[in-house]
Amino acid sequence: MWRSSLTSPNRAPRAGGHIEVLRHPSGTWIVSNWVIRMPLTVVKQRAMAMGDQIQVVGYRETGGNLVEVKTSAGAVVYRSDSATATLATLASAPGPSPVAGAPADLVPLAPAPAPAAPVDEPAVAPPAPKSRVAKQNSNEISQDDLAQSSAIDVYAVIQELRPLWLRSRGQISLDDPTSGNVHAYLHGERLGEVSELRHIATRDVREIRFYTPAQAEMKFGSGNAGGVIDILLK
Repeated sequence: MWRSSLTSPNRAPRAGGHIEVLRHPSGTWIVSNWVIRMPLTVVKQRAMAMGDQIQVVGYRETGGNLVEVKTSAGAVVYRSDSATATLATLASAPGPSPVAGAPADLVPLAPAPAPAAPVDEPAVAPPAPKSRVAKQNSNEISQDDLAQSSAIDVYAVIQELRPLWLRSRGQISLDDPTSGNVHAYLHGERLGEVSELRHIATRDVREIRFYTPAQAEMKFGSGNAGGVIDILLK
């Protein structure tokens, strides 16, 4: 993780940022997620006309994440949750309807009807595959999910199965600069920043739950505007 440092007069305790990287199958490293937080300042006049001073009044945060990585041959080796959800939505959307008044040669032809199945061998539709996108957007990681992952700590398994949880961001408050970050809880008791999850082994975990900012503020109280990841041990 990388964190920036600022020099006076714009020094602010919460200014900075971080970069997350992933290892490509070829062995190279790529940036998968980045965030930078800059202070918002105003110039105010000191008392008794003693000159001007710069005062931090808030912060502005921006960032981004990797969407997709392909090999030179076109094979997809990484795709983010947002890209997967978008592709699933496009795949299920109906095609464009013909435009009224368009020439006949421009109106798409209706697909030829499929041949009827023999009476003695009725066609049976295959079972619908489970939605991977819906699973990834779930607010829970069960023991079955943990069993399918090779990650050895909670932070790594969340990064693998539910990376959007770690990117949850809320409004930053000057009274509580950490209120906009997603926080880690253990059996409903605050543990600290999400980096603490690296110290919990997945073999000891029964369930992992994510609470959205609104749910976290209601269940755990103020100061959780970025959401909460609650760990339940066996």
